[in-house]
Amino acid sequence: DNQYLLSVSRDRSMCLFKKELEGPDPYRLIHKLEKAHERVIWATSWSPCSNRFVTASRDKTVKVWKVEGEAFTLDTELPKFSSAATAVDCAPQLSEGRPVLAVGTEEGQISVWKDKQGYGCTAALRAEESLSGSVSRVHWNPIPGVMQIAAGGADHSVRVYSLAP
Repeated sequence: DNQYLLSVSRDRSMCLFKKELEGPDPYRLIHKLEKAHERVIWATSWSPCSNRFVTASRDKTVKVWKVEGEAFTLDTELPKFSSAATAVDCAPQLSEGRPVLAVGTEEGQISVWKDKQGYGCTAALRAEESLSGSVSRVHWNPIPGVMQIAAGGADHSVRVYSLAP
């Protein structure tokens, strides 16, 4: 809803800003969390419901955070990955009111996660389909009902993957 701005940092901190309608600054810092992860935070993505966001980190974790008022709290953490989580994106549509996630790793793996009483991996690319290096960015196709993920990697390639609904 364009009311919040989130910044994540190599120093493992996260800052949440709220849009101001008046005053000299367009955004006001409302919450800061030091050491939200154990290592560098590489990526973040807002959920389409606007009250959740996701972070991916070098510490091999992906965390879902919930915004409540002028603060955020940890909502859930996905199972630890085998390598650094380097990219994350929330699908433009929710599944049962919760974000659907695409996660990319340092090993070139891409997986899809849905929440059904706890997040579980619902799709993962086979090794021969993966990028040959680290995944730098993943992004869902914004067209409703189209299950495609674009991924860019350290190998300088961009690939588009189609998933079964």
